Formats: sequence, C-alpha cells, structure tokens
Amino acid sequence: MSIGSVIELDFDVAAAYDEHASAMLGFAVNALRDRTLAEDCVQETFLRAWRARARFEPRRGSLRTWLFAIERNVIVDV
Repeated sequence: MSIGSVIELDFDVAAAYDEHASAMLGFAVNALRDRTLAEDCVQETFLRAWRARARFEPRRGSLRTWLFAIERNVIVDV
C-alpha cells in the first residue's frame, strides 16, 4: 500500500474542515471581498481535496499547506 493510499483511507474531510475552514474562509474573503463567493470557494476547495486525496503527499507539506494551495487555485479560477 502506498502512502497516497494510506492518506486516502485516513483523509477525514470533516476533521480537516473543522481545523482549517475558518482560516481558509478568511483567506478567500480577503482575496475576493465577497463572503458568499468565498464560502463557495471553500466548499469547492474541500470537494477538490476529497477528489484528489490520493495525491496528497505529507512528505512534501502539511495538509494545511495542500488545502491552501488548492484554495489559491480555486480563487484564481473564479
């Protein structure tokens, strides 16, 4: 079993949301100046993270870093 598979099995989206969503919302509101759009971006970030969970590599960075990188891409896509 690869590390990606372990992360995929252990990825607790609810725990990740509880731990990081508030900071991510603040980041998105600051970038977009629109709370409703920022909330949508946070939701899309967690959806993309869930879909890409097998590609998360903890050796390359923390879960928080990975989520913020995804969020940055979501904000750019808006």
